[in-house]
Amino acid sequence: MPYNLKNRNVLITGASRGLGALLAEKFAAEGCNVAINYNASQDRAQQVADKICNTYNCKAIIVKGDQGVLAECENTVQETIDGLGGLDILVSNAVSLTTEPHVTVAEDILHLGLDKDVYIRRPGRFV
Repeated sequence: MPYNLKNRNVLITGASRGLGALLAEKFAAEGCNVAINYNASQDRAQQVADKICNTYNCKAIIVKGDQGVLAECENTVQETIDGLGGLDILVSNAVSLTTEPHVTVAEDILHLGLDKDVYIRRPGRFV
């Protein structure tokens, strides 16, 4: 990667399998600490965390939260900050199954202390 990511703290939503798990491994390989978000697959999330900790000697935590529920999004971010000592990078990989627009999500994320440019991916649209 063109940037030095060593010791950065990364939260990846939907990281217990598939693309999210691959992203967690790639960030860990670059020296990042990783928060692996899951909704229902705790065992898979723990397997991903154990694998990257053992392979890349980094810190990895698992954080339960449904990313279609705003209160759980807030909790996921806060648990990541508490567990890793901060948050530098947010990868929004989880698919939200809600059809209700999150009009205030960007403001709510900024309220949580992420003051960088934040793009929220939703199928077919950007908020």
